[in-house]
Amino acid sequence: MTNFCGLAMGILYEKEMIFRYGICTVIEMILFIEKNGVFLKKGMQMGVPAFTCHQKNPVVNWVCGKTETRNCQKMAENEIRRHEMKYKCMIFDLDGTLVNSIHALTYCTNLALERFGLGPLTEEQMKTIVGDGYRMQMRRSLLACGDTQLTHYEAILPVYMEIFGKHCNYQMHAYEGIQELLEYGRRKNMGLAVVSNKPWAQAVDTVEYVFGKGCFDVVIGEREGIPKKPDPTGALTAARELQASPEECLYFGDTNTDMQTGKNAGMTTVGVLWGFRGREELAAFHPRFLLERPQEMIEKLEEMN
Repeated sequence: MTNFCGLAMGILYEKEMIFRYGICTVIEMILFIEKNGVFLKKGMQMGVPAFTCHQKNPVVNWVCGKTETRNCQKMAENEIRRHEMKYKCMIFDLDGTLVNSIHALTYCTNLALERFGLGPLTEEQMKTIVGDGYRMQMRRSLLACGDTQLTHYEAILPVYMEIFGKHCNYQMHAYEGIQELLEYGRRKNMGLAVVSNKPWAQAVDTVEYVFGKGCFDVVIGEREGIPKKPDPTGALTAARELQASPEECLYFGDTNTDMQTGKNAGMTTVGVLWGFRGREELAAFHPRFLLERPQEMIEKLEEMN
């Protein structure tokens, strides 16, 4: 029987099905799937395979030794549909996920620090400093420069924002492969959104500078009523505007803050390794996908759909 063992392992992978339907019914569902031309696609994500169903027929209850026909079709199809769920939107962090902004962030931070006789910081240092909003960024920057009492904290915030407003797109560019991933999403009619801890005005400015107006359906930055990530409000607001449930959303990010955000929002979390943080930091949060390049997401979506 074609792929019977693989199908059995795939369906029984989620133990709650046994308790939900009973062992006999679950085995019947397996028989239904095998008998009616359902088979595994290549590539399994986290042990849960995607299925393709071709026919709809009742199942004979082989297991209990009965002669009557039991229709387990609906239950089987529901489980197939659940594993074969098509994502409706992709929600992205901005800095370190869509765009390489480390040059701009380092440049603007050092200009601000220079006014107070501090710095400079290197780009490698800045990769561990950014990601949690500009206030935390400047706090960490001052500490890294030896201002352990944060003497200049209140004074440097408006200075940084003035500089950042002028130079937020300094040497800014999209990561290789991002444009292709966005184009794939548009071809598949997926909603596209950005949720950033950047101030809203600068987030919109950066998105439009790099990708042009209208590339994304929704752009959300830090503003009143939208707390900073890892609070899920921004991600959930984007999903609502895209008319998608959290379960239908892929959330992409490059830091522990992003991994927490996706999980807090109940979304499928995607860690990206081309950004500011390393594999160990992201893997600690067990994202569903951990990507080394954007093309891998296209390949995984093709396998699932």
